Amino acid sequence: MQQELFDKLSAQEREELALCGINSSEQLRRCSVRQLLCDLQLASQYFPNKHITLTEARLRAILSAPPSEPQPVEPAATTKPEADDELHIVRKDPVVSYRHRGDKNEQHKEKAKSVSQVMLHSPVRSSHPFLALFASLSTLLLIIPAISIPALIFVMIMNIQTPLPLNVLAVCLLVVPCIPFILFSRLATCPVCHMRIFSFGQYTRNRAAHYLPFFGYNIATALHTILLWRYNCPACGTPVKLIGSKGRRIHH
Repeated sequence: MQQELFDKLSAQEREELALCGINSSEQLRRCSVRQLLCDLQLASQYFPNKHITLTEARLRAILSAPPSEPQPVEPAATTKPEADDELHIVRKDPVVSYRHRGDKNEQHKEKAKSVSQVMLHSPVRSSHPFLALFASLSTLLLIIPAISIPALIFVMIMNIQTPLPLNVLAVCLLVVPCIPFILFSRLATCPVCHMRIFSFGQYTRNRAAHYLPFFGYNIATALHTILLWRYNCPACGTPVKLIGSKGRRIHH
């Protein structure tokens, strides 16, 4: 096996190929550019916090590199050693052997479907349930500043008298409700991907994330957590329950 081809890659490129099950030069030479591009696209969906840097041009350059030394030819070993190697690959690396046998496109779709089903239908228990609950309550408190901003503007325009000074009222309605969210939202993370559950950052949400029109993802996730004591991670889509047993985790 020409491990030199895989070792010549940068650490970032080897890490991105490892997400697709590629850990050696032999596995890399069996792949095509189209297969690797499909695998990297799926990896970017399942791991949104990973930045994929490999491009089609770079993959073509890697796969078109000549071997560093010729492969030894063994006339006596015809079909049986290849069968033994195939069985060894099936036992040691089932992802690679599954991807390169039979109809590759159909098997690749079935594999992606099975992974999405595991992610969407294998709930895990939250490691900090009360922290997730407090973060949900603090997220709902943000409704107060959202409603108070147009109300205070209307009061200022119409010059309406208020029981408290306007600056004190603005601090109570705009600043105070945001303090619990600042404290708890940064600590409430997903037990699987470790992404923040409640965040206003611009990133691609999973298709299983909770969403309500006019309210968005954060309010919908907070309501789902408080009412049902479980939620789907907005980043990876994993169902997380606040109470109950840990259950059985499936590793790939």
